[in-house]
Amino acid sequence: MRPRSSVRWIGPALFLAVALLLYPNLFLLPATPILLTGDQVFFWTYAQRMLHGEQPYADFFQFTPPGTDLVYLAAFHLFGARIAVTNAIDFGLGLALALVCFHVARGVMARAPAAFATLAFVAAVYVPLMNGTHHVFSVLFIMAALAVVMRESSIARRAIAGGFLAFASFFTQTHGAAAMLAFLVWIVWERRAGGSPWREALGSAGLTLATYLAVLTLLYGYFIATVGARRVWTCEVAYVLQRMVAQPTAIPGMPEPFSWPRLEYFVVCSALPIVYPTSLALVGRNRSSTRSHEETNVALLSLVGFALCLEVASSPSWLRFYAVAMPAVILLAWLSTRCGRWRPLALGTVLTAALYVDGQHTIHRQQAAYVVSNLPSGRAAVPAETDEKVQLILHTTAPGQFFFQAIWPGLYVPLDVRNPLYVDAVATDGATRPDDVARAIVQLDEKAVRYVLWAPYLDRPEPGGERTYHLGPLATYLHARYSRVKALADGEELWERKNVGSPLQSPE
Repeated sequence: MRPRSSVRWIGPALFLAVALLLYPNLFLLPATPILLTGDQVFFWTYAQRMLHGEQPYADFFQFTPPGTDLVYLAAFHLFGARIAVTNAIDFGLGLALALVCFHVARGVMARAPAAFATLAFVAAVYVPLMNGTHHVFSVLFIMAALAVVMRESSIARRAIAGGFLAFASFFTQTHGAAAMLAFLVWIVWERRAGGSPWREALGSAGLTLATYLAVLTLLYGYFIATVGARRVWTCEVAYVLQRMVAQPTAIPGMPEPFSWPRLEYFVVCSALPIVYPTSLALVGRNRSSTRSHEETNVALLSLVGFALCLEVASSPSWLRFYAVAMPAVILLAWLSTRCGRWRPLALGTVLTAALYVDGQHTIHRQQAAYVVSNLPSGRAAVPAETDEKVQLILHTTAPGQFFFQAIWPGLYVPLDVRNPLYVDAVATDGATRPDDVARAIVQLDEKAVRYVLWAPYLDRPEPGGERTYHLGPLATYLHARYSRVKALADGEELWERKNVGSPLQSPE
């Protein structure tokens, strides 16, 4: 056994290495926060709206649980709605994920390969993702539940795990539920593998499930009391079943056009459904009545990871696959440790490939074209392709003013302007329903919204999409009550309410 002093440095060194991987992907050196994008901007906006006293489900539409909103709300309340704060959350989230990744990996392998797995996850998965959405927060709590049980599988620890899984469901309802189901399957599997009495296994499963339901009820208590259980159900269950399950995306979306450096996305997304069955098969080869602690933990990690993989497959995208990839990365490292004399080469190859991916993303983020601007949300490095839009809205609106960005809610927090509508944005694919359109017209009128950032393609249905297009009345209203003042290079247009003031610029 290796002396404890010889491995004591691994934890602090790992923590420092992870911080060094994360920081240059969030801040333009030396210390200017980069204005990020991605689905996390929705949760920034939700938190901003809650700061102004608005209520999820009632005052703005929300089909995910409010956990992520509350994280950003707490941060904004303490430190202000600033880009430095949103990036600090991504940084802290990365460190927290690395911590639970290392502890879970320690449940199936030694400290050194566990550190390798953690670095590989951060470098190859979290850095390319860099998106503090509900998916990632939910997986953080799922992995925390596994870390608790992997160390010692007592009744009390399983109850604690049930509580962590409830928190996971408070961020992403489907992730937490899928992990809870996998956890119950593992308890049954463990009973059959270990020969423990059924009464004990059922009692353990019942206690875990009861803790999960009790904690989840407490978390939702305020929202159920204020907006009603029916409204929460309609937004989080009925809408999800209708839009995310009944109408899934055809293929996993890619973040940018394919190129060889982007091969990583295909590797990660295709590895998930392969690693889990392989790991389960290796554990299942042991037919003895007792299995090692390591094999039991591998089975738990495989079952939970496979359940998450199947769950996101109902509506696949690269973001969702990346968010649930941590179990697969850990198991890939575990499989590498079983390569005999080839173990150092296998682990080294995995880590080298991951660090190469991280290096590519870091170089891209540091060398991309930015315009450093003083925004209402603080000094930030704005991507050059976004700067025209940012500067136009910055010099058109005032902080706290209502302003509607029709296709993407990315400017509300950076420019401290407020969404006046119930919906986040509008779309031509049926996501914006007729009642949403009617409500939007009323709210634009009631709040006398001066400026709208619109896109011409919203004026008409896409080819073959006539049945799902409901934006006609809103487009008609816009053209009747607003005048176009500027067309932007990306195709979007700024429209100003008539009889409010002189246009900034003649239509182009």
